[in-house]
Amino acid sequence: MKSATHGFTLVEVALAILAVGLGLLAIFGISQSALESTVENRNDARCDRFADAVFGTLREYDRLFAAQASSNLNAVAVWRSRWANCKTFPFPPVPGMHTNGLALKIGGIQPAFDENDISLTEWNPYYELAVYTNGYSEVAGGYNYLGFRLAVVPDGALYDGKVRLYKTALFYGGSLP
Repeated sequence: MKSATHGFTLVEVALAILAVGLGLLAIFGISQSALESTVENRNDARCDRFADAVFGTLREYDRLFAAQASSNLNAVAVWRSRWANCKTFPFPPVPGMHTNGLALKIGGIQPAFDENDISLTEWNPYYELAVYTNGYSEVAGGYNYLGFRLAVVPDGALYDGKVRLYKTALFYGGSLP
């Protein structure tokens, strides 16, 4: 009597290896997209905090400029001239960023960190703060509206993340009835 041996053929083994390989590729692909999603979510949160801090600083200066202009007969023009002459502000504190006494600047792409004192353990984005529009009001009797745009490059010099854009507007209403 001839004994039958049980085993797998070469084709069955190849199909099993193929199935396991495809399963591993799928798992690695999912984990890669999950990692990218986590990085993007972290960058979104950081950029949001940065924009809130920058626009908070601009609003503080707007209140100061409005108070200085309110006692003047040509208040709107005084408010505008304060903004026209102010191109830098103290850098607002942002969690996870080491600004080390830098100034927040209007115009041009700027590093939000000291390039001579860079920290690899902290967030080092680039930003651009610009006045993107101004508006005239017949009621106010002058240009009493400034629109600011903040573009943040969360990955700094790497430029491999998407740029986040934020906008805010400031109005001078001190001379309105």
